[in-house]
Amino acid sequence: MTNMASKGLIVLQMSLSSNKSYEELKILELYAPPPNDRIEFIREASDKGIPTVARLQPFIPGISDKNMDEFVEELSSAGVKQIIVEFLRIKKSSYHFIRNHFQRP
Repeated sequence: MTNMASKGLIVLQMSLSSNKSYEELKILELYAPPPNDRIEFIREASDKGIPTVARLQPFIPGISDKNMDEFVEELSSAGVKQIIVEFLRIKKSSYHFIRNHFQRP
């Protein structure tokens, strides 16, 4: 893969919702690796010369924006070249479920 990266033929994009393993994320990303594992994978790929992009996806207000400065710094130090932000899209009928389960007191 590093040979493909040197020719500009590959880019790694990794999606994350936050840089911490918040309890809320365990509900939404039941089978996904923890954010710290994904950031470490980004670091390893970047160290091998593979261009990396972090997809802050889905961006969930109240969760994804916790410690945002720290999160961006962590992604940058892992070698991320770009960050793409895509907001959570939900149906109106799901709004109350999301609000009731993830709203902070």
